[in-house]
Amino acid sequence: MSLRHKRWVLFLGSLAFLAASLLLPGEAAKLAVLVLGAAALLIFLYRNMEELTQVEADSPRLGLMKQTVVFSFAFLALAVGAVWLVKTGHVSPRQEELLTAGLVCVLVLYIGNISPRLPFNRYVGFRLPWTVTDEDTWVLCHRLVGCLTLPVVVLYVAAVLALPGKIVQVSAVLVLVIWMGIPGVLSGLFYYRKYHPKT
Repeated sequence: MSLRHKRWVLFLGSLAFLAASLLLPGEAAKLAVLVLGAAALLIFLYRNMEELTQVEADSPRLGLMKQTVVFSFAFLALAVGAVWLVKTGHVSPRQEELLTAGLVCVLVLYIGNISPRLPFNRYVGFRLPWTVTDEDTWVLCHRLVGCLTLPVVVLYVAAVLALPGKIVQVSAVLVLVIWMGIPGVLSGLFYYRKYHPKT
């Protein structure tokens, strides 16, 4: 299979599994399709990482990206376990919130730790139109993600403990707006100024 075909497999596979999960009846069927689809695509990405990313086989950067895929696989398993606990009634609503917050913290801490070391590529990392186009913009964005991680996690834990029942709002503000939004916007401004300098 050519590199072009492999890229299409990832793209079309993602669309197909997402569409199937939306169209199938019943939550269990939707979850099963999403989990199996994500696992299949992660395995495919892992096995073809060198060719897809054009990073040499003996490079430590390739190992870092493969480690990220393995983490994604393990995190997917943890998330499925958490969903099972919730759906089977093994946890109270407050325990559900704390379980969700724990998963979010694990994800944010891992990504924040690994982000500044991720090499410029189109498959693993913060993929925005400007970060996957320019390496300097990629580096800036991922360094900002790394710098914001610990303060965001501390604030997130404090907010979840102080505001029971508000985990969705807390996650939206601290994780989406601050932790992801600030690096996204600042790297976008950096990219614009780099390629549209004032005359």
